[in-house]
Amino acid sequence: MDSSYDVCVVGAGVMGSSTARHLAKIGKKTLLLEQFPLPHWRGSSHGQTRVFRCVDPEPHIVKMANDALKMWRDIQNQAGETILIENVGMLEVEEPPGTNLKTEEHYLRRENIDYQFLSSKDLKDQFPGLVYGPGYCAIYEKSAGILMADKCLKHLQKQFVESGGTLYDRSEVIKIQPDASGVTVLTNRSSYRCKKIIVTAGPWVNKVLKPLGIQLDVKPVQAPFLYWKVKQPGAYDFTKFPIFYDVSTSDGRYVYGLPSFEYPGLIKLGPAGKAQQEAAYSTPIDPDMRDSTMTITEGSIAAAKDYIKQHLPFVDGTKPAIVELCMYTLSFDRNFILDKHPEYNNVIIAAGFSGQGFKHGPVVGKILSDLALDRLSAYDLSPFRISKYLQQKSSL
Repeated sequence: MDSSYDVCVVGAGVMGSSTARHLAKIGKKTLLLEQFPLPHWRGSSHGQTRVFRCVDPEPHIVKMANDALKMWRDIQNQAGETILIENVGMLEVEEPPGTNLKTEEHYLRRENIDYQFLSSKDLKDQFPGLVYGPGYCAIYEKSAGILMADKCLKHLQKQFVESGGTLYDRSEVIKIQPDASGVTVLTNRSSYRCKKIIVTAGPWVNKVLKPLGIQLDVKPVQAPFLYWKVKQPGAYDFTKFPIFYDVSTSDGRYVYGLPSFEYPGLIKLGPAGKAQQEAAYSTPIDPDMRDSTMTITEGSIAAAKDYIKQHLPFVDGTKPAIVELCMYTLSFDRNFILDKHPEYNNVIIAAGFSGQGFKHGPVVGKILSDLALDRLSAYDLSPFRISKYLQQKSSL
């Protein structure tokens, strides 16, 4: 069996699978390695749903999301089944004076993304299931929707293999050895040779990078996602109620919610934005010890109860009906890291997606492919440079 490839991708989550698919589609001989048996729930890309939205305080992220939407549609067309439910809509809500929303509105206009700006009265009239005080306003992004995460992963990997790619699961990368002519990849099962390697290892990124002499200033964390019972049947059904995201800063909570979709009669709440970095909402974790540190902070449940009491009149805030845990990797500024290794030009690194990366998977895959092939990117990559995230040198 030929064990030599143009590119090897380490980690078959949404970023790695998207990257491998893109490379195979353009004719590159590509190997995708995953440490766990597929499918699995042990990383950051599993689960039933992820939010798809374009609205964001960073203009480069808005552009990437808008481009990713077109790519998800293409993946869906090839899949032959629904993986993206569009036009659920998303409300981004903010307390007065709505400073963040005014900035984000400008970026949406620049990318020609369809939206409405809603006043406090508009919110009250159109969405009686949400209650906010005087002066609150919102951006309503009409095309926002729900990605069916497990199905997305399944079809990314399927399309990769159908395009000629090689996928090996149960293949943990033990060591990466770059040299002047390429890279040797040692796994628990075999060794491979490639011209370039792309590391998309999620919470395990620093474990993979340690033999390469660097560590990134990123933090794997575990956060709870809480499902609450709806008191008024149908009030928050996804066919008539949108995703919502409260970016008000006075309490620092940054709550997001999904309408009833995954579990009938339940609405989903979780931490977002700066709240993801607070100890009350997320717990630092060793990803290899995930099962022994399944911590649900009382602070996150108490905050959700309080939010329900204030803003969600048709939700039973007595206790969550279901609690699920998600693991993701936070960078200190919640920005992505997409760059080459500072010493080895044939090693490309992607990390720090901070709980907001899934929707960008296809466009990140294109960016990483361009980096590996030394092609000029269509995107400004300066926000993603690795230099500001280098923690320290580790011994080789």
